[in-house]
Amino acid sequence: MNSFIKASKIEEEGKERWWKQMGHPLEWRECVNKDENTMCGDCFHIPSGEYHEWKFEKFEKYGNFFFETFSNKSRNTVGWMFKSMEAKYLWYGFLNIGKVYLFDFIKLKEWFKENHLSYKEKEQNKYDQYNDTWGRPVSIKIMKELGFIIEEFDF
Repeated sequence: MNSFIKASKIEEEGKERWWKQMGHPLEWRECVNKDENTMCGDCFHIPSGEYHEWKFEKFEKYGNFFFETFSNKSRNTVGWMFKSMEAKYLWYGFLNIGKVYLFDFIKLKEWFKENHLSYKEKEQNKYDQYNDTWGRPVSIKIMKELGFIIEEFDF
């Protein structure tokens, strides 16, 4: 199984658990169109008219979020922290501990743009893959202290 399929399965499991947590499925619409997903986010909350982005990891081992700076550094393809998209909120979850953190994605991205150089950039090494994904691990504790986490959910 290639790394994209492995990562997609983690996202799918997280998404399924997330959808169940968030209540009535008719209030949410997944953005499956590639252009809408790239420009807007992963899903659309129908009552509020807001786009949301989600990220799920299988394990929370080191107490960090991995904020992606490059989805493919060798081709200079920016990661989701630097992409221009309409998503207002970011849901970031860890399957092994059953936690999801809700961020104001707009404020987080503004802060990250100004502060990302304070955090060491690292290559993603969980999966052997063709593209070279890079990001900056940032402590969950720091995100809480700075007030970027709006709410935590168990799922």
